[in-house]
Amino acid sequence: MYLLVNVSEVCDYATSDFYNRVLSFPVRHMGVPKLADLWDLFDVIRTFIERNENNVCAVHTKLGSGRVGFTLAAWLLYTTNQSLHMMPSIELRLHGQSRLNPVSLVWIANRKSVFLTTSIYA
Repeated sequence: MYLLVNVSEVCDYATSDFYNRVLSFPVRHMGVPKLADLWDLFDVIRTFIERNENNVCAVHTKLGSGRVGFTLAAWLLYTTNQSLHMMPSIELRLHGQSRLNPVSLVWIANRKSVFLTTSIYA
């Protein structure tokens, strides 16, 4: 199962397309959420991931750069702080990145690793 976390201020897609497995955590563009709110979000993500070894969480924004990178860095700090044994590896995947197309970053976590990947859109 998956959980999709939207950290942008808008959701311009139908959550029903994702079986309503979308969690909204709006972070203002160029803004930073309160640390307590971020840790609450990560408690939800951690609980979801730990519930089943096949569960996966993906975090995205509308533009997919600053807020995604920020939440990824915060997630890594959170998991280290909680002494979880689920973050032994980080992998960066770049799929045909081009200067002509905007790049949207998405990070995906499961029990064992975090993947930072790009999504190219026209």
